[in-house]
Amino acid sequence: MMAADTPQAAFANQVSYCRANDAPITAAVVGALAAALDRSTETGRHVLDWQGPALADALPLRDGIQRRSGRADGPLAWLSLEADRSLLGHALTARYWPGGEDPRLLATAHAYGAWMEWRG
Repeated sequence: MMAADTPQAAFANQVSYCRANDAPITAAVVGALAAALDRSTETGRHVLDWQGPALADALPLRDGIQRRSGRADGPLAWLSLEADRSLLGHALTARYWPGGEDPRLLATAHAYGAWMEWRG
């Protein structure tokens, strides 16, 4: 049994939310990320040993990932599905480190990943 406000619980909450909103692909990706995280890397330790309330700290955690990205243990890709008014929908983007920090558009998508139109 996991504590109610741990990073593991936050991942499980996101998986449940995705499934409830008919986004099985996104749920699978989030679930796979949660399963792959371990304490063998500095990034894994930072995420799994998060000291604050994981659900409430999600936005600051994002900022922390972005700040740490230049010092990642190895290559890092941050996938993001965000509303984009210029596309009149949502954009699935990736930021890769080390290297270019500008997001790369991979696809336009349904808000919960029910469909995607791949672009890159």
